[in-house]
Amino acid sequence: VTVTIELAEAIEHALSGIENTSVFQGFVPESVPEYVPNHIKPYVAIFMGVGAGYEDMVGLCGTPDNDSLTVDFTVTCVAQTTHELYALTDAVRDRLATKKIMGDSYANLDWAQAQGQVMLTDSEVTPARLYTPLTYTITIPRG
Repeated sequence: VTVTIELAEAIEHALSGIENTSVFQGFVPESVPEYVPNHIKPYVAIFMGVGAGYEDMVGLCGTPDNDSLTVDFTVTCVAQTTHELYALTDAVRDRLATKKIMGDSYANLDWAQAQGQVMLTDSEVTPARLYTPLTYTITIPRG
């Protein structure tokens, strides 16, 4: 099992248990759970970046950082209504800010990206759904 797979599973575990929310890893099925017909249950989709290899991370002194690995990932929050999306986004931010993901490492929200992020609409699916992608970075110690 690779570090990225372990990390993806740890992120999925951290987000599991958000009330009335499904968690998907790397894809979203064609059919998602619904409360009632044509009203989807909120869900999150986790998309992992490939990460910067240990040798690619250069420390302040200009030498490779051989002690840690930094990986970017996106959690896309999806819901039917604005209030459901707001609640889901808050729950995801809270979970990832307060739970250690791997070892002593927490996920760090890309605040510059989040400040300008707006709610988007996917009208290519039925029913149409609202979504907001949140980008995170996590640095984990090299094992």
